[in-house]
Amino acid sequence: MTIGPWYRKWSAGRDRDVSIFGRCALIAMLLAAAVPAAADRNRPAVVMMLAERHDEAASETVIRAVEAQLSDVSVALRVSWVDALAADLPAQIATAEDLARESDAVAVFWCDLGRPDRIYLFFAAPRGGRVLVRGLEGSGAGGLAEALAIIVRTSVEAVIAGGEIGEIVPPRAGRNEPSGEITPASIAPLAEDERLALTVAYRLEVLSPDNPAAHAAELALSLRLREHLALVAGYALSAPLAAEARGVLLEVRRHPAWIGMRGSWRARRLRLGAGIDFQVDVATENVRALAQGVTTADGGWEVQPSLVPSLRVGLPIVRRVELFLAAGADIALDRTRYVVDTADGSVEILATWPVRPRFLAGVEVGLW
Repeated sequence: MTIGPWYRKWSAGRDRDVSIFGRCALIAMLLAAAVPAAADRNRPAVVMMLAERHDEAASETVIRAVEAQLSDVSVALRVSWVDALAADLPAQIATAEDLARESDAVAVFWCDLGRPDRIYLFFAAPRGGRVLVRGLEGSGAGGLAEALAIIVRTSVEAVIAGGEIGEIVPPRAGRNEPSGEITPASIAPLAEDERLALTVAYRLEVLSPDNPAAHAAELALSLRLREHLALVAGYALSAPLAAEARGVLLEVRRHPAWIGMRGSWRARRLRLGAGIDFQVDVATENVRALAQGVTTADGGWEVQPSLVPSLRVGLPIVRRVELFLAAGADIALDRTRYVVDTADGSVEILATWPVRPRFLAGVEVGLW
């Protein structure tokens, strides 16, 4: 008996088995590579929305409308909430580019919902450096959410199809470089706050140890001149001051009005401010005799100028409404002392400190 033929038969069978095994392994490897690739192709593209927390209600309205418009488009809408967007468009685009890289998004969009007569939509395709800007007439996101959502849908479809949208916006210039044209002509400038705002506040002023508290209701208008600078003018309805000495009653009614400048800067959700006002206080004096034999004369009126530096911190509650606290000092340029002449000599009835601490608490409402 020989083993040669048997060995050749066994060897040939083994070669066939190895060949079949190798082919199966190759097919399995190709399938393993194809499955993730197919999954990636079937995975929906990501579209991000940047939304400010203080505009949460209006942003939620837009989000619902966009979700409804994109329901039959192979995209996933995600929302990134921020405390506040940057004040200028190049900085906002930089934020959108960072967000797109982190989330692998094909597009990022955000809205300026706070203008009284127009809403702006910004749609960026960061990989192309392009931004589409659309302004819609009207106020409030409720009536314009559907129109905004339609613009988002058509822009998303264009980007997914490989098209180009919007205009290329140059990056922010360096500190020593000319700024040039920051935005295209079709892009409206972004404002940190409204241009015109009304302030209503309660004011407590410490005048002197004998007359520790003076109360007033303060009304003021602020007009924003530049991004961080505003012109302020106001008037205070002050409670009268009363003092008595040697049978004489003195009543002083104050009518302070002022004009000044205020700067403000964002710090996360807070807005920090500093300002200085030139105040003119028109004081009318009423003198009455309380004892027999005492004669008085009309006190008349006088003008009391002062400078008022102050610091302020504000917290936005809803769009265009901000609560704030402020502290300052009323520095008298011409200190006034109220004196009564009697037979025994002059008697001081009322005197105030030359520097009077001042505290305010109130609300600021954007008008325009």
